Amino acid sequence: MAHKNELNSLQVKNLLRYFIDNNVKLAGKGKMPIAIEIEGMPGTAKTSVVKQIGDELQYHFVRLNLSEIEVCDLVGLPTYEYKICKNAGKKDEECLWVSDKVLGHYIAMGFTALNEHRTSYSKPSWIQGKEDRPVLLTLDDYNRVTPMMANACMTLIDEQKYISWGLPKGSTIVLTCNPSDQDFMVQQEDSAQATFD
Repeated sequence: MAHKNELNSLQVKNLLRYFIDNNVKLAGKGKMPIAIEIEGMPGTAKTSVVKQIGDELQYHFVRLNLSEIEVCDLVGLPTYEYKICKNAGKKDEECLWVSDKVLGHYIAMGFTALNEHRTSYSKPSWIQGKEDRPVLLTLDDYNRVTPMMANACMTLIDEQKYISWGLPKGSTIVLTCNPSDQDFMVQQEDSAQATFD
């Protein structure tokens, strides 16, 4: 189990900056970034410190309160895609999967809709438009999630992607928690959650 230290806000900020800088280096080497967990009493500025450093680094700051959302909020909305081809069956055939929203546009450009379709998922609204620079994703109340949400979060933490979308290169995930030894309604973390190995 990971060792827990008590730090003040400035120390937390410096530690976060170290992890963020390290994650940029890891991403540059094609390695997965490391998530960091901050545990503290409510009102001790855990989320504020993360937002402050995100603003200083000009990262997109996204905060998800995990006790208030469901797994579908991580997945995104279902969309229907259709397979279309230009010059079908010829050497220069070009085929794409497009959503029903742009199908007419591609047909007008000379593509033919085939009789193939599939269900896909759009990016969740909270990540759309944030592909241009790294994201500092704060998962608040990490130890207050349901088991299903905990599994979804572990995938996101391990892979920096979930189902149909991924975080931009160089992004960092920060988890915030309330202490499990206090009078809060929290879930005990298992060893995989505590160490992120």
